Amino acid sequence: YEIPLRLVGSEMCIRDRTAGLKLWYDGDSWSDSQNKWLDKSGNNNHSSNTVGSVTKATWQGGNGGSNNNWTYIYGNTDAGVRLGYWPGVNNNYTFIHFTRYTGGSRGRIWQGTSGNWLCGHWSSRRGVFYHEGWLNSSSQGSLDDWVQCTDTRSLVRINRGASQWTGGGNYSPSGVAINNAGSGGCCNANERSDWACAVIILYDRTLSDSEMSTMESFLFNVYKVS
Repeated sequence: YEIPLRLVGSEMCIRDRTAGLKLWYDGDSWSDSQNKWLDKSGNNNHSSNTVGSVTKATWQGGNGGSNNNWTYIYGNTDAGVRLGYWPGVNNNYTFIHFTRYTGGSRGRIWQGTSGNWLCGHWSSRRGVFYHEGWLNSSSQGSLDDWVQCTDTRSLVRINRGASQWTGGGNYSPSGVAINNAGSGGCCNANERSDWACAVIILYDRTLSDSEMSTMESFLFNVYKVS
C-alpha cells in the first residue's frame, strides 16, 4: 500500500501510537472491487458488512474541510458500512472519525448495534453524543460541515478538543455501523442519514488527553476540520 505524500505525517503519527490500535480506515483504503473498507492497522479488521451503494470521491474544499484533495466515502440513507471490530459491550474504546451530513436526511450516521448509542450526528444536530444517556445534545456549528469526533465511553470531544463533554452516558455497544449496516440496537431502521466519512481510527482503550490531542492535531493537518 503506497502512502500518499499528503498523509505521511499523519500516518507516522498513527503508526507511532499502536498500543490498542484495532482498526484504521480512510478514503484511500476503501476497495471498490471488494466493496469494503480495508484495515490499515495491520489487524485485518476490514469492514464486515456493506449495504447499498458506497462511493469513493476526492474532497476539494468547503464545508469546513481543506482543499488538500483527500479521499472520502459517502452514501445515502440506504448505504452503510459496519466496522470490522469493536471492543464490545461496556468495554473501553477511543473512536476517532471525520464525518458530515450530505443531504436532506439527517438522522444518525453512527449507530450502535446494541443499546442506544450514537456519535457525532442525530436529528439534524452536529457534534452530539448519546451513550445510553446524553453527553451532549446541543448542536455545534454549521450543520453540514465536517466534524472531527473523539469518542470514549464517558468523555467526548470535537475538533481538536474545541468543545468536550463528560458524564451522562457511559456505555459501549456490541458493534458500530453507519445507517442500517448493523442489526440490533436502537433506531438503525428509522434514523438514517445521507452521509460522508473520511477517516476512522479505533482503539480498544481510552487514550490519554495528550494522546488524543496529538492524534487530532496530526489529522487536522490533513483534513483541517475547523
